[in-house]
This record gives sequence, C-alpha cells and structure tokens, in this order.
Amino acid sequence: MSFIIVGLVLISYGQDLAGTIEKNKIRKSDICTGIGIIPMFGHVSINYEFFYSECPNKTFKRRGLKFGAGVYQYYDDGSLNVILSYMCFTGDKNNHFELGLGVAYLHFLSRSIKYVVPAPCIGYRYQKPDGKFIFRTGIGFPELAYLGIGYAFN
Repeated sequence: MSFIIVGLVLISYGQDLAGTIEKNKIRKSDICTGIGIIPMFGHVSINYEFFYSECPNKTFKRRGLKFGAGVYQYYDDGSLNVILSYMCFTGDKNNHFELGLGVAYLHFLSRSIKYVVPAPCIGYRYQKPDGKFIFRTGIGFPELAYLGIGYAFN
C-alpha cells in the first residue's frame, strides 16, 4: 500500500512539474523586423529565427539559426544583404542576452561589388515565456546599433 501511495504522489508531482516546464517554454520560431539607428546610415531588415536546441542547465539555454534579408543605405550608395547566423540565448524568464555569429552577403547597388563578411551581433531580447511579442536591441553587423520588434509562434 505504501508503494502505491508513494507512486501516486510521484506521478502527480511529475505531471505538475511537466505542466510548469511546458508553460515556461519559449516559442521555437519567430519573425523579427529591425532598423539600424546610426546617423547617416540606415538599415532595415526582416529575420526568421528557428531554435532547434534547448538546454536548461547550460549558460546558453537556447541555440538556433537566424536567416535575414535587408537593405543598407549610406550617403549615396546602398546594398542588399542576406544574413545567416548561429544564435545563442541566456535567461529563463522575460529578459535574455543574445549572441550571434554568422556571415552576411552584401551586394552594393551602385558599384556592383559583392562581399561575404562576418556578421556578429550582441544584444538584449525581451520575450515572456510562451509570449508572442519580442523586443530586441543591440549592436551587430550589418545593422550597427539596432532596434527591432517581432512575433513568436509554435
């Protein structure tokens, strides 16, 4: 009888814990827009992020990929760019530190010059667990200093 009581207590505790973990999970996919805010330079982008790994016991709790496209304008020239980055995030609740490293393909419009350059970023992200609204700010390339908002799903 005592084994049955202990077993029922453990099962009910396990179900409660599973509900708590599921409730505090950050969504796996999102779409973010962003603008670069350095004077005399401008950048507008849209990004899709997909998180494929969640490690709650590590410093970087989530890992994923960011795919983005944008337009960069400065002085009398501009470029189109495409970004692919590996992203890592810390934080369990609303506030997250984000770190990314990837590559950017830049195509300058007036000179028809093309480059592939590193695309690092470091920033802050506000996103509630299981929330849909995202606010991002930080520094990176090609955005320089950026502000962005987004929508999370799945």
